[in-house]
Amino acid sequence: MSWEGEILVLVQLGALFPLESSEGLGSGYE
Repeated sequence: MSWEGEILVLVQLGALFPLESSEGLGSGYE
């Protein structure tokens, strides 16, 4: 899997788990 694919997975996980992502990358998207 390319690094782009990994980023997409991280973004999708952040959307599914906003509580966890709020402490990490997710805070940048909200």
